[in-house]
Amino acid sequence: MSALGTKRRVWLLGAFIVVLSVAWIGAQEIPSILVQYPEVIIHNGKIVTMDDDALTLPGSPGTIIEAMAVREGRILALGSDEEILRLEGPTTRTFDVGGRTVVPGLIEKHSHIHNYAIDNHSEGLQLPFYATSVGGDDVEEVLKNVRERLMKLEEEVEVGLPIWMSIPRRVGPLAIARGVLNKRLLDELAPKHPVFVRAPISSYIFNTAGRKLLDEYAPKYAGKPDEAVVGGRVREIFLNGAVMAGHETVLATAIEREMSHFASFGVTTIGSRVHTPAIFKAYRLLDSLERMPTRFAIYMHAELSGQPDYFKFYGDHTGMSSSEFLWEAGVSLEGFDTFSGDVWCTDVPPIDPVVAEMLGRVEPCRGAHGNLEREQIQGMLDAQLRTVQIHGGADKTIDYFFEALEEAMEKTGMTIEEVRAKEHTLEHLRFVRPDQIAKFKHYGIIAGPDNAGCARTAVNWYGEQYATWVKPIRSFVEGGVYVAHAADTHFREDGNTPWSNLWWEVTRECEDGKIYGDASEAVDRVTALKTHTTWARKYLAREDIGFLKVGNLADFVVLDKDYFTIPVDDIPSIKPVLTIVGGKVSYQRPNLSF
Repeated sequence: MSALGTKRRVWLLGAFIVVLSVAWIGAQEIPSILVQYPEVIIHNGKIVTMDDDALTLPGSPGTIIEAMAVREGRILALGSDEEILRLEGPTTRTFDVGGRTVVPGLIEKHSHIHNYAIDNHSEGLQLPFYATSVGGDDVEEVLKNVRERLMKLEEEVEVGLPIWMSIPRRVGPLAIARGVLNKRLLDELAPKHPVFVRAPISSYIFNTAGRKLLDEYAPKYAGKPDEAVVGGRVREIFLNGAVMAGHETVLATAIEREMSHFASFGVTTIGSRVHTPAIFKAYRLLDSLERMPTRFAIYMHAELSGQPDYFKFYGDHTGMSSSEFLWEAGVSLEGFDTFSGDVWCTDVPPIDPVVAEMLGRVEPCRGAHGNLEREQIQGMLDAQLRTVQIHGGADKTIDYFFEALEEAMEKTGMTIEEVRAKEHTLEHLRFVRPDQIAKFKHYGIIAGPDNAGCARTAVNWYGEQYATWVKPIRSFVEGGVYVAHAADTHFREDGNTPWSNLWWEVTRECEDGKIYGDASEAVDRVTALKTHTTWARKYLAREDIGFLKVGNLADFVVLDKDYFTIPVDDIPSIKPVLTIVGGKVSYQRPNLSF
C-alpha cells in the first residue's frame, strides 16, 4: 500500500472516532490536550454535497446539509449547525456563510495553465522571448500586418531573442495553407531572430532560425519536413521547452498566478498534458514550496518523448513526487487530430468554402497507420497504459481510436473488463456520430467535451442536421457514459468561464443568443454541475475530490448566488466569495469578511 493510502486510512479511522463522538462531546469534559479540534468550520450554509454520481436524468444533487468541519485538509464531519459547531475548538476558524450555497470545488480537467500563465501573468517577470500579435479580416490584410510588424521588431528587439506572433484564427490558417505566409518570407523579414507564427488552433510557420531552435530541443524532429513538426504542439516546445528551459522559476511564478486566477472562479483542481521538463520543474517547484493555489493532475505527453530529459523527469515525477496537490493521471497525445488548419477529421463534406479549401490543402486525420500520431497512440494502448486527454475532435478520429484500442486488445489479450477499468478518455468531441456513443459505454471511455462553443461552427460548416452531433452530453448520459466538461481556456469575466460552460450545457445557446439546430442535447443544471465535479474526478483518476463526504479532500466553494434556483440566464454571472482548497483559503472576495 502507498504511503498516501496508509496515511488516509489512519486519518479516516480518526475521523470515524470523532464522528462517533459527536453525540456525547457536549456532555463530557475532555481536556483540550487530548482533543485535536477541526481547523475550519463552515456553518449556516446550504451545502450541496453532490455525493450522488448516478448517471440519471435529471440529476440528483445528493445530500444537502448546513455545516462542515475540516481537519488536516480533509472533511472531518458533515451535519447540522448544532452538530458541527459542538466540535469547535479554541483555535478553530469558523465561517458563517450567511445561508449561501456551498458546492464542491470545480474541476477543470482540460486547461493548459502553463500556457495561459505566460500570456496573462508576465507582469514584472523577465521573459526570454518577445510576444506579439496582429489582426486582419482576410489573408491579404494578415500578410500586410505580419510584414509591417516583423520589419519593425527586427530593429527593436534584442538580436537573437525569439519572437512569438499570433495571427487570427479563421484566415490565419488559410494564409499558411496557401503558402503566402512561409518560411522564406519570415527569413527575409527577421533574419536575426527565431520567429514562430501561430494561427489558432494548430497552424504554425517558423523561420530557419526558429526551426534550428526546435531541432536542438526536440531531436526526434530533426531532418523531418516542417509540416511534420507536431502541428499544434509547437507552442509547448517553443514557449515552455526550448525557450523557457533554465527559466523555470519565472514559469512557476506565472503558473501560481494563473492558478490563483482559476481559484477566483471556483476551480480547485486542474488537469493538463505536460510536454517538457521545464513545465515539470515549474510544477514540482511550486509543490515542493507548498505554493499550489489549486491541485494539478499531469497527463504525460508523448510528442516530446525524444527530448533527452523527458523520461528522466517522467520517472522522477511518477516515482518520487506524487502528492495530494500534484499527481500523474495518465498518458496523453493531443495531436491525434486537429493536426493543421483547425479543420475536422470527418468524411462529412463541408458546405463552408473556406473549410473546403483548407481540406484541399491540409490533412487533419492522423489516426491511420503510417502516421506518427497513430503509432504513438498504438504504443500507449499496447503498453496497457491509461490514455487521457486524447483528442477525439470529430467522428473519424474517434473511429481511429476505437480501432487502435481493439488492435491493442487483440495483441495483448486484454479483456473488456481490464479495458473498462482503465477509464480511458476522449477529448473535445465536437462532432460525434450517434452510433459511436454505445462504443464509449462498451469500452468504459469517459467523454470529455470542452470549450463550449455551441453548435454554430458545425452548422455553418456542415449543415443544421449535424447540430446534435456537437458534444452530445444528454445522449452520453442516457447511454451510460460519464461526462467531464471543461473550458480549455484562460478565464475572463466577459468570456468563457466554468459558469458560462454550465449555462451552455443547460441551454445549448450561443453567445449571440441563438440556438443552432435544436436544444435536445441540453441537460438540467445538476447534471451539468456533475460534469465539473462528481464525474470529473474520474477523469483525473481520483476518488477523494469532486464531492463532499467525510474523508474527502476539503475543496469547496461558497457562491454569491444559488446556482440551483436562480434564473438560468443568471448562471454565467455567478462569482465565488470564498474558495477553499485542502481546508485553506485559496481565494476570498476582497472586502468581504466572515
